[in-house]
Amino acid sequence: MIKRIIYAIAGMSQKASIVYCWLLTFFFLIGLGSILTGLFFLNPDGDQPAFAIPIIIVGSVVSFIVVATIACTTIASNYVRRNPKQK
Repeated sequence: MIKRIIYAIAGMSQKASIVYCWLLTFFFLIGLGSILTGLFFLNPDGDQPAFAIPIIIVGSVVSFIVVATIACTTIASNYVRRNPKQK
């Protein structure tokens, strides 16, 4: 099952790879924006809204998932490149 997923990721067409990269970029920017928005609301001078910490947590989780997905894609690509005949 895992080998099928690895080969599916590594065997994407060029258009699918471009869409995949744009989606990952979009979600990474959303995560980064959420982190920055949460940090903006955590000002030490005034009142802190209750949603500031959860926004930072959600942004961090989304950013971590995107980075982990990129790492898994790189590992899958290298695995297929080294073992091309094991479908």
